[in-house]
Amino acid sequence: MVPEGNVESAYSTLNGILTMDGLAEDIKRISHIMRSDKINFLRGKNQADPWQGC
Repeated sequence: MVPEGNVESAYSTLNGILTMDGLAEDIKRISHIMRSDKINFLRGKNQADPWQGC
């Protein structure tokens, strides 16, 4: 729960903590990798051909 519904302040505080710990860049990197993996999956890239030899 966010005190008094102040989500922007809570997000700002959390972002500051993550930046100080150096986690913000790691989270961005992991998020980017996961997003690109999902896009490749949805596009069907890098997957074995299920109809190989037909």
